[in-house]
Amino acid sequence: MLSLFFVLAAGAIGCGSSGAGTSTSSASSEARTSPSAVAGRTSTATSAPEDPAATVSFARDASTICKKVDVELTKTVAANITPHELARVAPEHAAIEQRAADQLAKLQPPASVASWWRKVTSYRHTLAVELSELAEAAKRGDSNRIKTLSASKLRTHKKLSEAAARAKVLDCGKPVAVGQR
Repeated sequence: MLSLFFVLAAGAIGCGSSGAGTSTSSASSEARTSPSAVAGRTSTATSAPEDPAATVSFARDASTICKKVDVELTKTVAANITPHELARVAPEHAAIEQRAADQLAKLQPPASVASWWRKVTSYRHTLAVELSELAEAAKRGDSNRIKTLSASKLRTHKKLSEAAARAKVLDCGKPVAVGQR
């Protein structure tokens, strides 16, 4: 039981997800039907094709930010983490995730992926919040809350990976495995 606790806790501080999930709805149908996607559009449905150079620039900038975040996160990840170590590392990871969410939110995605991109930045923010809560739970020694937050983070990671794939910026949804250096 105690070893399961440490496995869950160690998995809780990782970044990314276990893989790029799939969805039965297409990105284009969500972009057409989502109120937030419609509100965020700057062009009409009959607008000219997107500027390929701007799309490449967006993807490059987003990938650069996400790769830097992954490097920062892997510096402090350990395979066998104690509650004390979790309480120390989780706030650092929360700050890294929050900075990433803030930087990524400043980018201007192509209209075709804007809805998915907003989800990417939202999931990064959610990870920051969950990591902060995880640190507090570890400080209190609340193993039930750590398990709950670990499971929640796994779901958030999966959603992040899917959104990053749909936004065509795979580097922003790659997993950072616990113990990876």
